[in-house]
Amino acid sequence: MAQDRAVVADEGLRQPVADAFKRLHEMLVAVIDAAVSRGQLPPGVDPDRLASTMVAVVQGGYVLAMAQQDRAPYDAACQGALELLRAVTGETDPAPAEGRSASF
Repeated sequence: MAQDRAVVADEGLRQPVADAFKRLHEMLVAVIDAAVSRGQLPPGVDPDRLASTMVAVVQGGYVLAMAQQDRAPYDAACQGALELLRAVTGETDPAPAEGRSASF
């Protein structure tokens, strides 16, 4: 919806979308901050920046999937986001993604 010019031009439509992204970002920041505090992510990780990156990667995958009417770009973006997290943590054994489904 955020890429739809009619939605962006109408404050009544745009604001709920912006609010939803803000809430998502805030939740991710909290989870990432907690992971840093528990030592699951390195202390140098910026929770705000990493949350922004994760949202952008996944939403970009969603937009590509919608444009292509194929879920492969979305799946690839989600897996890429997980690979970024594994790279940051040094984890090398990816857990299988099971039961995840979306329709396009």
